[in-house]
Amino acid sequence: MLSNFASSSSTVYTATFTASSNGSTSIDVAAGTYTDATGNSNTEANQFTWTMDAVPPTMVVQAQRSVMVIHPMIPLLR
Repeated sequence: MLSNFASSSSTVYTATFTASSNGSTSIDVAAGTYTDATGNSNTEANQFTWTMDAVPPTMVVQAQRSVMVIHPMIPLLR
């Protein structure tokens, strides 16, 4: 879904794309799809492709009791 159409200058236009599900996603803008205030139409844009992954990671921490030290733990995910 496209939303939040805006222009920040006479040559820069933005919009927000929200993917409907996980997986491969792409955006194509064909030539002549839009015009500016003076009637000039756009050229074809390069295809923008990425993989949507909204599934959060899970983590399991295991340790033997004899070596376990209890202290605050802050997970660092990269």
